[in-house]
Amino acid sequence: AMIMRSGVKIGVIGLSSADTPETTLRKHVADLRFRDPVETVRELAPKLRKDGAQVIVLVAHLTGSCEDHHQEAHGEGAECQPSGEVGRLLTELPKGTIDVIVAGHAHTIFAQRFGDTFILESDCRGQMLGLLDLVVGPDGVNADASVVHKPWDLTHKKVDPGCEEGSYSLEPQELDGRMVTPSAAALELVRKLEAES
Repeated sequence: AMIMRSGVKIGVIGLSSADTPETTLRKHVADLRFRDPVETVRELAPKLRKDGAQVIVLVAHLTGSCEDHHQEAHGEGAECQPSGEVGRLLTELPKGTIDVIVAGHAHTIFAQRFGDTFILESDCRGQMLGLLDLVVGPDGVNADASVVHKPWDLTHKKVDPGCEEGSYSLEPQELDGRMVTPSAAALELVRKLEAES
């Protein structure tokens, strides 16, 4: 997909792990085909660049974590090389293919730069918030001027519907010196879901 934000053309590629048929009920994905994520990006990213994408972002539910869990905590240890599918994306594709990976699935923490690619994964169940200030100029992403921030711990308990109870604050709150306010669309979705449950 291609989206425009603040005059910047952003190509977005959604990925789900090739092992999804083994990690969910097969009946839910029986009519779906799960391709190798590296080959998918190898095919789609050049098309998005050709269509004018200045930034390529992967929204990815993939395997991959740091082998050394001490390095993993809060994005420390930039030398950590992720394993699994995330690691393959970072090492098997030509430099400059991907600008940002926003990942999930491994319930790990990434807030780091690998070469010229930034990767964010903010643990699990919505208890952390990641932030990347991405600087984009006429020639695309300026990785050296961009800043990936340490993930913010939110104030609510972990919430996993059907498993753990917890509550999200719907009021604006300050995180690392910035006021964060839930969007009207997000609040409306929360109210709708609560009314249905």
